Amino acid sequence: MDVLYLMFERAATDRLLAHLAHRGLWHRTSMYVDDVVTCLNPDRLDLLTCAAIVEDFGADSSLCTNLTKCSVHPIRCSPQQIDLAHDILRCEVAVWPCKYLGLPLGLRKSMAAQLQPVVDSAASRLQPWCAKLLTRGGRSILVQTNLSAIPVHAMMSLDIPPKTLQALMKICGGFM
Repeated sequence: MDVLYLMFERAATDRLLAHLAHRGLWHRTSMYVDDVVTCLNPDRLDLLTCAAIVEDFGADSSLCTNLTKCSVHPIRCSPQQIDLAHDILRCEVAVWPCKYLGLPLGLRKSMAAQLQPVVDSAASRLQPWCAKLLTRGGRSILVQTNLSAIPVHAMMSLDIPPKTLQALMKICGGFM
C-alpha cells in the first residue's frame, strides 16, 4: 500500500494532480491497512490521473480495486463536477460529511455528539458484573488494553473534544 501512496505523491510532485489548498491540508492521501482516502480537485486531469494510478497499481501489484466498494464524496462541487467524477471514476457518489473507519469526517472539528458512538463503544466493552470478578490489577489491565485502544484510534485521526475525553475517563474511573 505504501507504493500506492508514493504513486499519488509522485503524481502531485510531477504536477499531474493540482495543488489542493494553501493551508490546512497537509496530506493528499490517507491509508489504514487496505482503506484509502485521497483528496482531489474535481477537474478532468486530476480524475483521469487518479483512475490511471489505481489501474496501474492494480495491474502491477495484483491488488485490484473493487470500484463497487468505492465512493466519491464531493465537497462544494457543482453538479457538472460530480457527474464528471462519477463518469471517470465509475463509483458511487455519496454525501459529505461521511464516516471513515467508523469516525466522522467533516470540514469542521468534530463535536462531542458526533463522537458519542466512540464513548458508547467504550462503555459497551465493560460490563458492571465483570468488575466484581476481577482484582484491582485485573481491572486496571483490562482498562489499559481493551478500553484504551478504542479512543486511541479516534485520537490518532481527530482532535477529540474535552467533553468526550471526560466521558471516556469517567467510564474508566467507574470501572476501576
